[in-house]
Amino acid sequence: MTEDIVNIDQLTSGMQEPVKRFVLRVQELAGSNCLAITSFGAIATPAFDPRKQLAKSVVILNNIDLPMLRELAKDGVKLGKAKIAAPLIMTPVYIEGSLDTFPLEFLEIQQCHLCLAGPDHFSDLSFDASHIRLQCERELKTILIAMRQGLLVGLGVRKCLGPWSRILLNASCVPCVACCGCMIRRTILPQFKWWGILNMKPSGRCQQFVGRFKICGNMAGKTL
Repeated sequence: MTEDIVNIDQLTSGMQEPVKRFVLRVQELAGSNCLAITSFGAIATPAFDPRKQLAKSVVILNNIDLPMLRELAKDGVKLGKAKIAAPLIMTPVYIEGSLDTFPLEFLEIQQCHLCLAGPDHFSDLSFDASHIRLQCERELKTILIAMRQGLLVGLGVRKCLGPWSRILLNASCVPCVACCGCMIRRTILPQFKWWGILNMKPSGRCQQFVGRFKICGNMAGKTL
């Protein structure tokens, strides 16, 4: 990959050098197979706080190269200390074929991303409103089931169920509403600070009720 690194100066000052080293490392390992590297979420905003958040990114390859990924994995500990999350690995074919499967996740990237190298693979994505509606319905019904289960697990302890329910609702409901509004109005809704919502964590006894739902980290506990 020969593209120059761009937009580094738009990152939080303390993250510019770590992210630059990360991009250079990916380029070194992937070579011409690396088409683009894009940061998204909190790191693409002035609100990024390395004490609480990780820099998320997408590495777009022409073809999936497992040996290259294994080499990059060796830098995992070092990257983690630099507050850089393991990147999402995609190909253009995967992106095109997944818009109906993960429309909310791709909308999140589209609405808040920053190209660091290579062309922008997300700004021109278009989504079918029916796919948005279907995933929103699935997410909301998942919340409903989880809340009913939490009622049983929590043995009716309101002190714990209240915060736990709010975490579930914040993790999926707000992004769902934001996406629906975005599709209806065809505008970005900046008032929904997804990058803050996605980093919420349960505290105290509520942690045991969350269990495997893994609310913090990615939208609605899903990965791309």
